Amino acid sequence: MKAKILFIDDHKNILESLRLSLRSMQNEWDMSFAPSGAEGLDMFDRIWPDVVVTDMRMPNMDGTHVLRNIQKRKPDVDKIILSGYSDKETVIKNIQLANEYLSKPCKTQDLIAAIRNTLRTNDIILSAEIKNIIAEIETIPSSSAVYESLIRELENDNATSRTISKIISQDVALAASIIRIINCTFFNFPKQVKDIEHAVRMLGPQTLLNIIKSSHLFDKLKEFDNSEISIKMLWEHSLRVARLAKLIAANSNLPETSCNDCVIASMFHDIGKFIFASKMKHQFSEVISMVQKENCTIDVAERCIMGASHAEVGAYLLARWGFSHDQITILRSHHDESVMESQAVTPQMVLYVADSLDHELVHIQNRFKRHTLAFTGNVPEQHQQMITDWRTLCQNNIQGVLQ
Repeated sequence: MKAKILFIDDHKNILESLRLSLRSMQNEWDMSFAPSGAEGLDMFDRIWPDVVVTDMRMPNMDGTHVLRNIQKRKPDVDKIILSGYSDKETVIKNIQLANEYLSKPCKTQDLIAAIRNTLRTNDIILSAEIKNIIAEIETIPSSSAVYESLIRELENDNATSRTISKIISQDVALAASIIRIINCTFFNFPKQVKDIEHAVRMLGPQTLLNIIKSSHLFDKLKEFDNSEISIKMLWEHSLRVARLAKLIAANSNLPETSCNDCVIASMFHDIGKFIFASKMKHQFSEVISMVQKENCTIDVAERCIMGASHAEVGAYLLARWGFSHDQITILRSHHDESVMESQAVTPQMVLYVADSLDHELVHIQNRFKRHTLAFTGNVPEQHQQMITDWRTLCQNNIQGVLQ
């Protein structure tokens, strides 16, 4: 079945140009073109598209109004902004409305790639209920204490990228929002973000301060009402896993780009748990109960009760936020033991082991049985000694990681 793509722009010459330049996609997409925001919404209701590509600056009904209305009608529809807006503040204010923000003029191959990427994201999760919940998430709230500490540091004339990134690295939600901005193609930043300090250097302290003060991407965490999970412990675990993954990746001589992707994926590998705990509280309580009663892994319980694992949910969210395909692939498989069957060391293997070893070395929740790194599948013989070496490496460094 062809994917349905709706293009909305008040300039008829631009619509005609899109129609002509995308003729090669007619066998893959069913394309519709609307010359105004109002007509775009009418057409949306008739065809129920998979992807909407819209301009922002339109008379009578602008792109923001169009996207807000589409969000109410069908939250999980993929949305791409294709606009001539050139000021950063306007882009930042609207970035949470769409999967991607492309600047005019846009190369045809870049537009095709963006649409294909958003369509591919839909395959990560099948549950329409979960897709709608994730699609309505514009930001992940940050710790109030960390948020306020960051503002103070950014207003300090002596602040450096290192001191700023050290604060951001205490909070996974803040870090996710920073990288989400870097991922926006409008800013033309390099796609490969090495770490949070690298991201801060790319933005610059003053730009970052302006963004935080003017954008809804950075919200402070209100009282979190779920006794099944501690957000503080969850984020601390995620940050430890990122540090352990960095150690293991360096020890394994992975290429720099793979190391960077592994660290980024590790930092956000459990973000799906936050979504379950905050948006699907009752079902998540059932998941925790099943884990305790049947001594099964949490991903098995999640798929049984929720229809998807927190790894898949996290991958879907971050894919919508522009994280790279490699980072999404690494994150998505962090509970998949089959990654250990690879003959070569892979980033997926590194995250799987780092996550497992942190659960083994740090007993996070007393009510759960302590997890140990063990395998039921076919792990290549040459990996056995390597895993022993990795365990020793992490044991020797865990105190430094805990600080």
